[in-house]
Amino acid sequence: MYGWEHLSWQPSSSLVSPTLGCRYRIQTATLPFDNYLPPSSVHWFGTDKFGRDVFARVLAGSRTILVIAPLAASISIIVGAIVGFCAGYFQGWIDEVLSRLVDAILAVPTILIALAVVVSLTPTTIGVGLIIGLIFAAPVSRTFRSAVIAEANLDYVAQAKLRGEHAWYVMLIEILPNTVPIIVVEFSVRTCYAIFVAARACPFSDLASSRRPPTGAS
Repeated sequence: MYGWEHLSWQPSSSLVSPTLGCRYRIQTATLPFDNYLPPSSVHWFGTDKFGRDVFARVLAGSRTILVIAPLAASISIIVGAIVGFCAGYFQGWIDEVLSRLVDAILAVPTILIALAVVVSLTPTTIGVGLIIGLIFAAPVSRTFRSAVIAEANLDYVAQAKLRGEHAWYVMLIEILPNTVPIIVVEFSVRTCYAIFVAARACPFSDLASSRRPPTGAS
């Protein structure tokens, strides 16, 4: 519930962020001791240690998050579905190899992988979304694997195999439509997770690129 409320607030607020951001930046750090002001009619979320309006910075940051989060969720669904479908449908050594690879990725905390890659490569906004999406593909693939294993034992899949249908036809035409509820749930969950991971990982890209933190009214 929190995730959807958060996502529904961000698009509407980010649309007006350029206008509000300019107005708030003009009013920011114009007087001494403007830092750490409490919320008011002028500064809705108060100000930070540099005297910058927090609400304006939230709106500006949400524009980046609205690119990273859906992109990361989409990539995680696509890659996770491919890996999960292959592991669950073919099983055997393919399942073993893919499952061990997924287990190795899941053994490392997600935020540590994201921080290591972001600090090392200093990626762009699209790059951050790609990295987070590939990391989230591991847990998503396990969900799809379980769903495909359960569906593969049903009669309609056996009938498709008896008709001589290709494996990819069975997975994409027969099984995939029955996993739509899983796709919807995973997309919403991974979008919310991507927001939190991006919020923690993105600031470290400034450290990696040796950019100085903004000061004053910037």
